[in-house]
Amino acid sequence: LDFHANWRSRADELSDTLKICIFVGQYYLKHHRGRYYAKAQGLARQLREECDRMFGACDLLLMPTLPMKATLPPPGAHLTTIETTTMAAGALHAAPGRPTEARGLFVECARG
Repeated sequence: LDFHANWRSRADELSDTLKICIFVGQYYLKHHRGRYYAKAQGLARQLREECDRMFGACDLLLMPTLPMKATLPPPGAHLTTIETTTMAAGALHAAPGRPTEARGLFVECARG
């Protein structure tokens, strides 16, 4: 924890996507006082309970993570904030089990 306690003095070393998440999170805390975060936590609990009920008898649930092949920027590319945010948004869809905290195994499969 000591390593992470001093992050403000080294904020320039954080990734652009993490900085965007910090700014958006701070904005919502300041202007909405955590109301949407609390609502999301409550919905995630309900979703987890419903998924446990529906898939309780299943050994494996096989589902796609993204309908497209992942693309990486070229080495040394300087991406704009919009490009970085767009690429990061794909990561949100890549882990469908996160809201339910479901354990899972993600295996990348791509054609071509």
